[in-house]
Amino acid sequence: MRIILTLTLLISTLLSWSSDFYWVGNDGQWSDFQNHWATSSGGTEFHDTVPSKFDNVFFDQNSVDKTAAIVLDENANTVCANLDASQLQFELAINTPLSFGSFITVHGDLKLNPFFAANSSPQLYIDIIYSDSISIDIETNNDIIGIFLGAEKSALGIVNLQSDLRSDEMNFHIAEKVNFRSNGYDINVQSFSAGDSCHLDVSNSRITTSSIELSNSVQLTDFQSEFESITCNTNGVPLSKLTVNPSFFSEINSNSSFDTLIVNSKWLAFSDSIVINIGHLVVNSSSTDTVALNDGFRGIANNITINFTKNSFCGDYLIIQNIKTIGATAYAGDNSQDNGGNSGWIFNNCITAIDEDQFSDPIQVYPTNVEDEIHIISKANIREVKIYSSDGALIDQIDTSQSINMSAYKAGIYLLYIVTNKEVSIQRVRKI
Repeated sequence: MRIILTLTLLISTLLSWSSDFYWVGNDGQWSDFQNHWATSSGGTEFHDTVPSKFDNVFFDQNSVDKTAAIVLDENANTVCANLDASQLQFELAINTPLSFGSFITVHGDLKLNPFFAANSSPQLYIDIIYSDSISIDIETNNDIIGIFLGAEKSALGIVNLQSDLRSDEMNFHIAEKVNFRSNGYDINVQSFSAGDSCHLDVSNSRITTSSIELSNSVQLTDFQSEFESITCNTNGVPLSKLTVNPSFFSEINSNSSFDTLIVNSKWLAFSDSIVINIGHLVVNSSSTDTVALNDGFRGIANNITINFTKNSFCGDYLIIQNIKTIGATAYAGDNSQDNGGNSGWIFNNCITAIDEDQFSDPIQVYPTNVEDEIHIISKANIREVKIYSSDGALIDQIDTSQSINMSAYKAGIYLLYIVTNKEVSIQRVRKI
């Protein structure tokens, strides 16, 4: 009986730690709980303290009826468990006397909409610290400058994105040992970074940012990104897939490893004296869209080393300077331009692999302008055909087929990644 009573009291105590705090009354101080932190939405009964890290905070349709602002205290911690501002209907800014900006530490889920933190002064930073798993549901504006995800436990915490994250000036940082899942939602931020031993599953999502920084031992699943610069300090652990999709310029500025690197930009530069390990490289260049690969015009011969770790590279309409290749063979094609300082490249059209006994004929694909069915001619056994769109998305994967029906495909350019028992070939076709 005593044990049961003690356990009941303990549970009651734990439950009493968590309360719901509803902001009311438009403008005010975060610390003014007597006038602003109600016990219910639009309520007139108030809490006798400010929210703690165990309490849930709500900003909703009854919080403000005009543009308003909350002022944080300079010497007090601003914390809560879950923060939900998804139901706001008027702008609510978070201001502070601190010159470097406002900080709110969230120990649980975060839900925002564009009315929250509008015109905050100077800026608002949200630090999310959690012990197990959280979800983030964000549709916001440019006044939230930083969102930082961190875990209290040594094990991987789980973060699930529940909506698109769009804020052109936001720095989005995922701290070490975090399991982040984008769940197909897109991220558009100023900078995107991840700490040591993170696992980022961004399948079916696109990350648009000016800067990407990935630290040691980051595990990455299906990374499709538009960026200007990327730092990948992954200690040789290859990223599963990176798609480079800026309109003109992008740069890889650290030693990096990629299973698949797909380049759709017009100019991909590499920082000084780095080594890039690439299993499979696809560069979407053409007679009307040449692609420059160089060291950013630093003028040092063999300044960059690209190690083709798995497959030969077969490209054309490239402008190459100061890049050394090792590993599998790299063909630049007859229509490519050697701007000097290169080694290891073969500036001729791709040829097939040669075994000890015989020459194999080049893989042929026809018609290259296809309406319905396309045919692959190869004396070698075809093991696999992958079809990529021009933006690097995997459209289809077919085993051991010499004919492919493309009648249902949308019009446009496609890349056929053909694997035989003797070679790998990349062929370009146009669906009309």
